[in-house]
Amino acid sequence: MFIKGASSKDKNASKKMREQRREQNRAEREALKAQRERHKVRQRTINYDENGTRIGDDGYPMTKGRMRLHRLYDCYFFYMIVALLVGVSMVMLSLFQGQQISEWELVWTGGTQFRGYSLATVLRVEALYLMFVVVTSLFSNMKGMAWMYDRAPERGVKMIIYISSFVSFVYFAVFTYIIGVPDVFSFLTLCMSVLNWKLYQDVKSTRGSLKKAKIAKTVVRGKS
Repeated sequence: MFIKGASSKDKNASKKMREQRREQNRAEREALKAQRERHKVRQRTINYDENGTRIGDDGYPMTKGRMRLHRLYDCYFFYMIVALLVGVSMVMLSLFQGQQISEWELVWTGGTQFRGYSLATVLRVEALYLMFVVVTSLFSNMKGMAWMYDRAPERGVKMIIYISSFVSFVYFAVFTYIIGVPDVFSFLTLCMSVLNWKLYQDVKSTRGSLKKAKIAKTVVRGKS
């Protein structure tokens, strides 16, 4: 009798715990959904000051320099996607260049030649560099936005620029010297790094003189 009563209490306690857990999970899902909705509204909301100048997410006016740098960071995001797609395509394309792989050494030989070099190998090397571009572009976007809007340390921005510039310059020089054809992606990445450095310095030089802007007008994109 005692054992049966204890078992019934355990079942009731277990059932109550499950109900509490379900309620907690439901509350967390609703809170997450509400947070996403607020984020969507904030993305669609554009604030302007009394002079008609757009106000950034950090509350400071979007000067020409800040707008240019913001657009460059957006370009880095799209550049990352393009580099990823092209890199994967190059790896796939390298598999159809007629190369043969040895059974024991696992060495690729033969296949289509380009200026005396295996085209499949050139494609794989270029794809490897593009994976580097994907990583640096992602961090350029993330670190740059965090520095400009969230007052994150500038060390991350500078390190990404240094690394990207150095590797891209070396890769461009070596690729051009060995293959005899200038590499487009490393040249483009190097130009973006130089532009990133210039715009970063411009924004940094005027950062101390900016003051918080008062919202005079709010526009919600997509709202009829």
